[in-house]
Amino acid sequence: MEIVREEYLNKLLCWKEKHVIKVVTGVRRSGKSTILNQYISKIKNEFDIKKEQIQAYDLNDIKFQELTCV
Repeated sequence: MEIVREEYLNKLLCWKEKHVIKVVTGVRRSGKSTILNQYISKIKNEFDIKKEQIQAYDLNDIKFQELTCV
């Protein structure tokens, strides 16, 4: 079961038309990826944003290994 965090989604939606990078930060395992995925789904479905207009990166993916500072 997925919990929808309307307050956080609405804050992100306020910035939808702004030409800035949206970054969600927080402690580990706090639902950052879930909120971003919900935001992406919402803007794709409700605002007819195309998949090609969205860039999301999972830095845990092996193809981004060279970007980590560890």
